[in-house]
Amino acid sequence: MAYAIESQAFQDPFSNPAQASFNKAETTTLLHESSQLAASSSPILGQPVNQNIAPLQTPANIKKEIKEQKLTNQTIYSEETFTIIGQFSSTYILIEKNKELLFIDQHAAHERILYEQLKKNFQNVATVQLLFPQIVHLNGHETELICKHTELFKNHGIIFEQFSEHEIIIQATPVSMQHKSVQDIIQMTLTWIKQHNFVDEKEFFKQLNEHIHAEKACKTACKAGDVLNHEQMNNIVKTLLTVENRFCCPHGRPTMWNITLKEIEKYFKRDYRSTPKNIDL
Repeated sequence: MAYAIESQAFQDPFSNPAQASFNKAETTTLLHESSQLAASSSPILGQPVNQNIAPLQTPANIKKEIKEQKLTNQTIYSEETFTIIGQFSSTYILIEKNKELLFIDQHAAHERILYEQLKKNFQNVATVQLLFPQIVHLNGHETELICKHTELFKNHGIIFEQFSEHEIIIQATPVSMQHKSVQDIIQMTLTWIKQHNFVDEKEFFKQLNEHIHAEKACKTACKAGDVLNHEQMNNIVKTLLTVENRFCCPHGRPTMWNITLKEIEKYFKRDYRSTPKNIDL
């Protein structure tokens, strides 16, 4: 199973202040852009900018302010450094970052990454025809119910048709699921449809799409017990730090847990400022 996940580095035109030159026209333009920043929200925290702060007037500070506006969530976290320590119990990735020890659940993390990718590539899914089509057995009512949504499943890369009164035949699946059983997704989706059939139609299809995205991500993500090499762990961690909602998987489970160096030192009684000098450290 491959985990080739890539992130793009931010190409900042103002990355070398020493080489930048500013004439009067450029400075005027930057001052205008700086004044507009005061009315916008913070790109990092999403909080209003303090309106009482006077606009910065020096070219160097203006450059910094505009650069901060350009920085996205992806840029900020992709540029942070971390060190992969290893894998614990073939389930958790251990990393050192900013004087913290982080435990990352590899399945939950990979699931979140795939979920966000599926959302972005919705209705543009690469599919593969199955050499041996999968037959899913249902009761008569379920067959009728699921066949009402063939077009929706097709948008997700799952192509099927009714085979008999109690069966449907899966003819194509997303490339990432060609060696996975789609029957579980069909069954889970049927259960979800029965439970949410009362929801407003627009909201119903929105939630149904999200549900199918989550199930597809769950089925194709690496599992607890999978042994990962350093490159695979690095790709998961690096990409996780750039996606939205990175702190939980689509089903709500946490993706990471951290413990600070201070907490570790406190447990081992290595708080140097409070430890008596006569204790051997």
